[in-house]
Amino acid sequence: MYDLGQLRQFLDLEIRFRAGWVSWNQSRFIETVLQSTSLAHPSNSPVSSRGQQQTTSEAAHASQLNPEDQRQYQAIVGSLMYLAVASRPDLAFTVSILSKFNTVMSTEHMAGAE
Repeated sequence: MYDLGQLRQFLDLEIRFRAGWVSWNQSRFIETVLQSTSLAHPSNSPVSSRGQQQTTSEAAHASQLNPEDQRQYQAIVGSLMYLAVASRPDLAFTVSILSKFNTVMSTEHMAGAE
């Protein structure tokens, strides 16, 4: 067994130890998510001010996404879910709304995820 020194990174959490306190962030993971999903201009507000998202039955009749866009939507929601659980509980409400439509999503939901 080897001493590798102070912990600096664990499960995409960047950890810093300073005089009597510990801080962590996931800025590197967030940057990776933004680059991999090509979200160049993320929204300042996690939930659209346009109002309530469609219901599942309404989404089934709306303009559907092609299979590649469906996978991208699910990847975005999954990454946001990891962030909400690991270090960003402020995203939990938005992720819960978006995750309702993981199997039946429309272009409106993709816009909300982006």
